[in-house]
Amino acid sequence: MITKNAARKFFLFSLILMFLLPIFPTGIKPIVIAVFFFSGILGCYQNQFKFDIYGFIINSSVYIVMVISLIYSNNLAYGLKALETMSSLLVFPFIFSMLPTNYISEMASKKRNLMFIYVISITVLNIIFFLYHFGHYKSTIITHYITVTRTAQGVYNIHPIYMSMHIGVAIIFSFFLFKKASKKKEKYILILMNIILITFLLIILKKGSIIGLAIAFTFFVFLQKNTKLLAAYLVIIAVSTSAVITSPILNKKFSEILSIETLDTGDETSSNIRYTIFKNHALNLIKDSPVIGYGIGDYKDELLKSYKKSSPFLFSNKYNTHNQYLSFLISVGFIGFSLFIVFVLHNIFKAFKLKNQELLLILVFYCFVMTTENILEREDGVIFFSFFTCFFRLVKDKKI
Repeated sequence: MITKNAARKFFLFSLILMFLLPIFPTGIKPIVIAVFFFSGILGCYQNQFKFDIYGFIINSSVYIVMVISLIYSNNLAYGLKALETMSSLLVFPFIFSMLPTNYISEMASKKRNLMFIYVISITVLNIIFFLYHFGHYKSTIITHYITVTRTAQGVYNIHPIYMSMHIGVAIIFSFFLFKKASKKKEKYILILMNIILITFLLIILKKGSIIGLAIAFTFFVFLQKNTKLLAAYLVIIAVSTSAVITSPILNKKFSEILSIETLDTGDETSSNIRYTIFKNHALNLIKDSPVIGYGIGDYKDELLKSYKKSSPFLFSNKYNTHNQYLSFLISVGFIGFSLFIVFVLHNIFKAFKLKNQELLLILVFYCFVMTTENILEREDGVIFFSFFTCFFRLVKDKKI
């Protein structure tokens, strides 16, 4: 028989594994999540707990609606596969809604250590990837890096947008770790890791994550009400703006936003692709089925049908909406979209009420990136969004 103390230690061990999840290969990640799920169930079995039914419904509502949308989906195979990929939207709300209070207090006491573990793991992972590919490409590594990390790492393949999201979250964690750090050594380590992380963020150069991080940092600065930090922030903004203006690579990347066109008249840039999907296809599909959408099983088929009529480039590359909000509107209509907005606003209000800045910044960052990517339809996105949202929703800064 496992004792309560052993079960508690097992849960903490599984929690550490969750914050180390990015370092595990693709096939091992589900096992780590299963271990965390089992450890939570074991903790609930051995301790008194009260299931937070309200929190569970709020945080899993959009997934429940997607399950219901199978009723009017013809492509059940695709729908079931999509639901399997997005199952974190149900699994994590369920387990976090039933954790006993002593486990929640334990998480709060270990929060800073867990965040530090995540920052270290993302920093080390980027360094290892870079050194591995540097041996093959050397002087051209910067040019090839975003391609080889996606295609030449086997079970460690990761799309650049998701690595940039990991980096963004790690830097957000660093804001709070640096604020709470009492030793100069810890601050120096954080500064060094963040220099490395920002370097890789610029190598990957995904606008959504960079802008999302800038917005999150802005929130952080103004929430601190610190004049020195505000002055440093203004300097950073000035330097960043100058870099974008003077650097040909950065200027080209960000100037796309100022000259957006459809693919009919413009180049095949990421901004033009997203604008074409929005204007020529997504809006029409939403207008044709605004309330309940086309169902989780059929929405991708409907999108491809629309592409086939007038956008051969989009059809041949089988693009998704590249916008999570549009995806919700097409798949589960305004009902599903509204429930997701309720979920976001509920957690934002909760964050403000409890002065839970970590939860607020995580939501701000991810919700902006969702305007450029369907991050909840890929495991590298949905797992971490759901896990971090549920974790920081329970772990309040005032308890530390």
